[in-house]
Amino acid sequence: RAGILALLYLAIPLSSVIGSPISAALLRMNGAHGLAGWQWLFLLEALPAILLGLAVPWMMDNGPQTATWLTSAEKETLLSAIATEEEAQAAATNTSIAERTPVGTLATLAATYFMLMIGLYELGFWTPRLISGFGVSLRALGWLNALPYAVGALLLLPWCRMSDRSGHRRVNLLVSFLCGTVGFAATAFAPSLTVCLLGLALASFGVYVSMPVFWAATSQRLSPAAAAFGIAVINSIGNVGGFIGPYITGWLLGRTHSYADGLLATAGALAIGAALAWIIFTLPKTAASPKGLGATA
Repeated sequence: RAGILALLYLAIPLSSVIGSPISAALLRMNGAHGLAGWQWLFLLEALPAILLGLAVPWMMDNGPQTATWLTSAEKETLLSAIATEEEAQAAATNTSIAERTPVGTLATLAATYFMLMIGLYELGFWTPRLISGFGVSLRALGWLNALPYAVGALLLLPWCRMSDRSGHRRVNLLVSFLCGTVGFAATAFAPSLTVCLLGLALASFGVYVSMPVFWAATSQRLSPAAAAFGIAVINSIGNVGGFIGPYITGWLLGRTHSYADGLLATAGALAIGAALAWIIFTLPKTAASPKGLGATA
């Protein structure tokens, strides 16, 4: 499961690897045809998303039965699995959501994801500013900003597949959270551009590889009947962390004129996330947890 989710989450760092140099080039179009560089960036980077959105109805299948890229046996297997899940959900409709997913379990999962999103959005908002603080040009910034994300993208699939094979999700998640902690702390005290990039690369690795492993573990602690509600709650609370983290860094920057405090606060959030990630694996699995993902998953 973590390996499959990693294929989806790979799009996040890859979009920065590819988009960062392109964005820098578009910003250098400042003044062309009377538009500011940021206006060119917004217009031209919106077009692929618009075109892809229009193509979705023709590109995506409605279900296993219409997927031309599945064999007949694979279609039958998936349809059978979906039917089993629907039966389990129907059997649980007489219980409340609170009974299906204990509040403590949901709160721990949501708090862990909250801390993780602080790290994710800290990278997205502040990495260019941190690198440009060392006096690099806009052209160089586009390429240098892509480097930390490239590290996250390169290691995402191998790490998550290793998590699937070993089943030691607790150790995988603890290590990745701690790597993010150390990466942000190192960036806070970086004396040079090289150290800054190394710290950001370590933080990028820690944050990006944590997400698929977190959701793989989460899926085993939410019953099928409560999965939609639980995932919505976790995402909602987590995205609040995505607002609070960069905001606090900006607030601290205004007061101290240094990025160090904000980066250390982010490192602290991921350290708390590491402790919560360890606690996650003391929570009971649901009866419908898929087997074969490792005894410690």
